[in-house]
Amino acid sequence: MSGPLRVLELGGGVSAAYAAKLLGDHGADVVKVEPPKGDPARRLGPFPNADVDPEKSGTFLALNVNKRGVCLDIAAPGKRRELDQLIGWADILVHNEPRLRAVELGLDPSTLEQAYPQLVTLSITPFGISGPYRDYRGTELIVANAGGWANFCPGTHREPEFPPLKVFGHQCAMMSGTAGAMAALATARQARRSGVGDYIDLSEQDYVASALEAGVPVYSYRGAVLKRFHERGLIPWGIFQAKDKPIFLVCVEQDQWERLVAFMGNPDWAALDVFADVPGRAENQDLVHQFVQGFIGEWNAWDLY
Repeated sequence: MSGPLRVLELGGGVSAAYAAKLLGDHGADVVKVEPPKGDPARRLGPFPNADVDPEKSGTFLALNVNKRGVCLDIAAPGKRRELDQLIGWADILVHNEPRLRAVELGLDPSTLEQAYPQLVTLSITPFGISGPYRDYRGTELIVANAGGWANFCPGTHREPEFPPLKVFGHQCAMMSGTAGAMAALATARQARRSGVGDYIDLSEQDYVASALEAGVPVYSYRGAVLKRFHERGLIPWGIFQAKDKPIFLVCVEQDQWERLVAFMGNPDWAALDVFADVPGRAENQDLVHQFVQGFIGEWNAWDLY
């Protein structure tokens, strides 16, 4: 088969939509199926002037570029033929339907593999479809906690009274969507060669846990278990307040730190020996952040960019 990959997106929210968006960004022909009441993401902000409008949701618009749309109640008995036609058209089916609903809709592995042997299916759910929590619902906050990420949030001593929190936005869903898109693309390439598709069962909890892999070498090399409050090895790291809005800044490499210092005009404080290397900046991170904040606070965010 030649031509762009054909992708059918079912479900709602963020994870499946983001996976399909990434495939569309790279040239796939993506068709998104929405229920008559619209994708739940249409009710997520931000909205211009805080005026809630399903046609102007910033989240929905960001997730659904490079797609065509179809309105279809896939659970309605009379619409099964239309759904089957769409699935038969697709090379890749992306969905985030809960396991039991997926079975009711005929989107489970055994049904799809029998009816569409060449189809690649990507299923993204909070806990996968085979584990002990497979039928549990999961929000972004629940997945962040179940995967271990919330254990480190907030990661500073400034809010010691706060409970474990999720990070901003929908990062667990978007990380899982990224991994799912890559897995689906690789599997679709193999399916085009072999003529045999596959079913990808992606657990958001599993993927979030895998993103914390830095804890393994920290323990291996330093004998330390990462805790909620810990010294960061990457300094500066954090949200800084510009004149008009907050920005996030991190220097991963020494070269990035040196370029930041040059951008700030090579201030005298940056020449001190305690800020010369990563260990020194980590030990004096509060001072680094204070000086960097002093610089950023004099600028508008867009001018910094």
